[in-house]
Amino acid sequence: MNGQYMNKSKLKSYAPQARKDFIAAVTARANLLGLSEAGSKLEVAPGERKGDIACWRTDVSLNNW
Repeated sequence: MNGQYMNKSKLKSYAPQARKDFIAAVTARANLLGLSEAGSKLEVAPGERKGDIACWRTDVSLNNW
């Protein structure tokens, strides 16, 4: 590298927000698939099998079950 170093200051300021955005995106996708976290316990929405396809009700809040 001939004594050259990467300037990491922008990366250090961007990384925490990128991590939060990634976690929010994964959480939203998991909720679409019927997965949620209540406290420290993983909850899975009841599913229904129709042939080779599994369907979950995602229009209801799991907190009301």
